[in-house]
Amino acid sequence: MARLKIAGWDRKQAASATAVARKIDDETARLYHLDRIRQNRLTQHPELALPGVEEATAAPAKFEQYLFNPENPDGWAKGVAFTSHLGYDISNWEELRDEILTRSKLFPSRVVGDFGFGMKYEQLLILYGKTGRPANVVVGWIMQNGTPQLTSTYIKEVKGHEN
Repeated sequence: MARLKIAGWDRKQAASATAVARKIDDETARLYHLDRIRQNRLTQHPELALPGVEEATAAPAKFEQYLFNPENPDGWAKGVAFTSHLGYDISNWEELRDEILTRSKLFPSRVVGDFGFGMKYEQLLILYGKTGRPANVVVGWIMQNGTPQLTSTYIKEVKGHEN
């Protein structure tokens, strides 16, 4: 109790801070576990790999003009989440791109469909970024000339037993 008083905290504030720390730790542990489950799924079912994943590309405009452009309200909101959760911003977007391209080789994909521009795929990745904290990231791809091209990416909270 004496330490709390020195820090300027009462019991209620200390309990609240402890609860928040436990929630963060629980979420981190859950995402580490989900990372292993998803990667094991691809190991057990290699047919779920993103077709052409070794040649996958992500255009700079997706990051510079969409995610990290404050004048693009749709992309900017997603970019702010990448900054706060993973530490990526306009100054290091290439590292985010590289992490997505590298980690996309480790996770299964699913076909979303063909809407006239090529077959669309989606992956659920766990990225660790600059902060080391895991985040659940949805990545959309479109197959063009046999090469997957990144179409969208955003952080999504994991609910329930989603994997």
